[in-house]
Amino acid sequence: MCDQVVTEIIQAGNKLVSSTFQLVRLSAQGGNRNLDISAVGVISFFINRCKQKLHIVLCLSPVSALLRTRLQLYPSLVNCCTIDWFMVCTELELC
Repeated sequence: MCDQVVTEIIQAGNKLVSSTFQLVRLSAQGGNRNLDISAVGVISFFINRCKQKLHIVLCLSPVSALLRTRLQLYPSLVNCCTIDWFMVCTELELC
């Protein structure tokens, strides 16, 4: 029973990867299904698109020593990121 469930999960994952790859291929082709593009070209397109579109939000409290430790360990958090400081808002500011 367990082997069957694992096999079904693997097959479902393979179908998901295949359908996702086809969607990325179509996007890389610019909607033109007749344009021939290699698998390497599709993967390259996907990686470049991720680099352009992926944004990460990291939230740390400035009160704790953890922020100072993280900044010392990873200086690019200051050099290569946009830092927004959010303070507590009063009821008047929220209205």
